[in-house]
Amino acid sequence: MAKKMLITGASSGIGKAYVDHFQDKYDLITTARTEKEWITDPGDITDRDFRTELIEKHQPNVVINNAGGFRGSFEETYHLNTIAAGHIFEGFYDKMMPYTHIFNVVSYGIRMYGWQDMSKERSYYYSSKKAFYEFANNVNMSKNRPVHVVNLVPGIVKTEMVDADLARRIKINQGHVEEKDLDYYLKENYHRGKIPFHSFFPIGREDLPIISEFIMTLPDYINIDEIVVGMFNKQQLPGKPTTQ
Repeated sequence: MAKKMLITGASSGIGKAYVDHFQDKYDLITTARTEKEWITDPGDITDRDFRTELIEKHQPNVVINNAGGFRGSFEETYHLNTIAAGHIFEGFYDKMMPYTHIFNVVSYGIRMYGWQDMSKERSYYYSSKKAFYEFANNVNMSKNRPVHVVNLVPGIVKTEMVDADLARRIKINQGHVEEKDLDYYLKENYHRGKIPFHSFFPIGREDLPIISEFIMTLPDYINIDEIVVGMFNKQQLPGKPTTQ
């Protein structure tokens, strides 16, 4: 019988990268608000009844707890990144078989403490991710159940959300790029690795499933509690990164 993997936030970005990487290796259970042909269980992860149904219905071998993002208010952001993610984590942690895996996709933002002119939305995002991380880490450290819990802490990942933020930065900081030329500018520069995001080259979304797959090959007695996936500063690189 094929092993099962449940992926939240599977319609795009990191979640879709997990779908693409593992579609021929696992029976996938995929969820997202946006209905796509590869989404098996469409629904809103912030809906408690929907989350409860997912937890009661499925018995996966691997959970990719990935759904999250920016929202316009403190309450909405915490509902998504802390409450919903925490419920998914706790619900499956309590029922999964021994030596199965839960990967919590967090953010390098959990290590940030703010800066001048930081937007409220980014503050909501970073602090909500940190609140969830602290909860998941405490549960994991308790070792009350033999479930492998891995907190993935990536830096900036090349996703649609990052693209939108980059587009905003370009319009603000490089006013010569007009709206009608923005898609071309992104395609010819950023997506070909010619310009970095801010001062860093983003991590490829496809790298995170590769890291997760490697962790799952390790012996059962080894638990990787946390993986921090950092980035090189553009000044530190002798040339174009091979993964760009």
